[in-house]
Amino acid sequence: MRRAILLLVLSSAACSTDATLGLRRYQLTGVVVGRETPPRIVVEHDAVNGFMPAMRMAFEIGDPAAPPLNMGDRIAATLVLSDTRSWLENVKVTARAGAPATRPPEARAVPGTVVPDLTLVNQNGEPFTLRDAGGRVRIVTFIYTRCPLPDFCPLMVRNLEAVRRRASEEGLSSRLALLGVTLDPAFDTAAVLRAYGESMLKGSDRFDQWSLATGTPAQIDAVARSFGVAFRPEGGFVTHTLTTAVVGHDGRVIRVFESNSWRPDEVYEVVRRAIEGESIDRSKSHQPRR
Repeated sequence: MRRAILLLVLSSAACSTDATLGLRRYQLTGVVVGRETPPRIVVEHDAVNGFMPAMRMAFEIGDPAAPPLNMGDRIAATLVLSDTRSWLENVKVTARAGAPATRPPEARAVPGTVVPDLTLVNQNGEPFTLRDAGGRVRIVTFIYTRCPLPDFCPLMVRNLEAVRRRASEEGLSSRLALLGVTLDPAFDTAAVLRAYGESMLKGSDRFDQWSLATGTPAQIDAVARSFGVAFRPEGGFVTHTLTTAVVGHDGRVIRVFESNSWRPDEVYEVVRRAIEGESIDRSKSHQPRR
């Protein structure tokens, strides 16, 4: 009985739940090591009791009264999770940095470059290449199935599902392909990715447009580097940056969306213009010569 009470106390200390709002709260401590846009801080945080191990992640500040933060500051905060997003509140500086630190920017994919012809395996265990989109405009994003934060990998999938729905409504679904590349190939086998797709993607035709890809660690590393995605496995989780890219039917990068701040409508407009431009190019190439 005493053991049961102790476990209950420990679990309550690790996580509290606001039943009326469906929010979960965890206590988080760590050091500010970077910034992202829109205003987010990157925190090298300690293990979050009962939730995730120590790692480096970007967080939105949900408290307008939060103190100004400098690189190197040690902070304590409450990590709040809803079904769709996460943020930090009650942010306090527990130790100021002795000297501001800087974090070099990550390399990013450059519009106009051709994606490398790298081989991956889809959710059916079938090999394909990164350029193999069947002549369609392709959106590429990076995820992993065990991602714990609703506004990271799950948000990327939900947003791209919204893009897919709009393309279908406007009769462009056959001209669009979507690709989610796992950053956790040791766990995310083809079978795991298929089960994930069946739970996250809608409709019986979900895999007509979507491919969920895995490969060897070396293959995944090569694909991630080609899009400027930094990642690091840590105790069953993966610390990673967020990049979503629109690639034309010719295999050239058209636009890169960093972080998780982009809206489905923004991406769809890039896709629509790419498809319309492709149609114009093809119609010109079929005009008879005079």
